[in-house]
Amino acid sequence: MTRHGAAEAPFQLLDTNKAAAALGIGKRTLQERVAAREIAVVKIGKAIRFDIRDIEAFIDRNRRKAVGWKGGKV
Repeated sequence: MTRHGAAEAPFQLLDTNKAAAALGIGKRTLQERVAAREIAVVKIGKAIRFDIRDIEAFIDRNRRKAVGWKGGKV
């Protein structure tokens, strides 16, 4: 299954556990980010899934340069 043609990669949907693991955060934190509309979800019936591209976009939006970082807050 592809979006708009054969050139694009197929969808990869993650469940909550796998999405949280991919981000290195807990399920509760993931749920908070969803509630804050920072990460999009795909609803299939009652199931919630996460498109890997939305996870990657969230990572890109939150990427910070580590200038002067010595292990403390960024």
